[in-house]
Amino acid sequence: MSTSWDVYCKNCSEQCGIDNAEGSFGHDLIRDLIEHRHALAAAVPMLEGTGLTLKLNMQVWGIDPSWFVKHHEHRLAPINEYGDVQGDVCHSCKRPEETRELVVDRERLGRFCQMCRDSLIKILKGAIPP
Repeated sequence: MSTSWDVYCKNCSEQCGIDNAEGSFGHDLIRDLIEHRHALAAAVPMLEGTGLTLKLNMQVWGIDPSWFVKHHEHRLAPINEYGDVQGDVCHSCKRPEETRELVVDRERLGRFCQMCRDSLIKILKGAIPP
């Protein structure tokens, strides 16, 4: 069973909308797109006023590079069709957030967003009931 992949903006919670980026190669190609997002974003303004548009075709799927104009300075990550974001995802709430490792008595409990991390620390200190 193959998995479809897209580019996810962690800042805006938006996806690029790539169709058919499937299979094991899909994840790698999405990472390549993210790596070269600044070049993709720079190409779009060069065509303004010319009546031309830029559309990239990679494998069997097309990409509209104008999405990268808005998001090229944001935190981007691959996301699959099941909503699993590669990179920072909170261990508790599963939202794509900046996370930090929570370690208690040298035991790693996982990576948590700030909100979940604060709640867990209060529970562990007995400040609020579990």
